[in-house]
Amino acid sequence: MRSKAQHIMVSSEASKRLRVLVVDDDPVVCETMRLVLRGSGFVVAVVTEARQAFARALHFQPDVALVDGYLDGMTGVDVVRALRGEPASRAIRIVALSGVAERTLLEDMRRAGADAFLTKPASLDTLLATIRPQP
Repeated sequence: MRSKAQHIMVSSEASKRLRVLVVDDDPVVCETMRLVLRGSGFVVAVVTEARQAFARALHFQPDVALVDGYLDGMTGVDVVRALRGEPASRAIRIVALSGVAERTLLEDMRRAGADAFLTKPASLDTLLATIRPQP
């Protein structure tokens, strides 16, 4: 049985775990990201429909959102704009993802408010270094 001090320490450690929202219309990418990120100690939520991303972000309150550039029904640029347009989600670190390193998409995502851009598939080291807060 845990002492009260041990329970507080465990609860404190759990609360420090970064919360990551994955927004990608490919269920295989979402599940892979979920498994990899959870295995690396993150709390993860996934959304496969772009129109659900904003509501899920407000409910889940992620520290980081990984947003694919091309989604069904809207673009990742639209998702980034929606997140940056709402005071409750402005502090989320947004990492734009795309399977192609398209200059126009990169510029559009940055103008919309993305903090970083990765081309898929990114190495695990690169992904983790981009997600984790910089000292």
